[in-house]
Amino acid sequence: MLEILNRDWGKTDVVTAFCSLYYLSEGDMAIVVQRASEIARLMILQANTATRSEAAQNKSKKASFEFTRQLLKENGFPIIEVFAPPYYNRPLFIGKKE
Repeated sequence: MLEILNRDWGKTDVVTAFCSLYYLSEGDMAIVVQRASEIARLMILQANTATRSEAAQNKSKKASFEFTRQLLKENGFPIIEVFAPPYYNRPLFIGKKE
């Protein structure tokens, strides 16, 4: 995911990160989402609400519903739609620009 910072990708319609972004540090997550907002009008992230609290590098917090929502909102995608069917522990967040 950090490769988005090191190349000129031009402009694109969407950037996706399915069950991957929360393996980065919180700071790197924010930088990646901010960069995505510069090159795309949409970003789709997948959270993971079933992650154990002691899992790798506080992954439980970084993969949570609320953290994912705030991450998008604070880094360039203020409009957020969430798709979270009942009993599904990996909701999709679609961040959109205004």
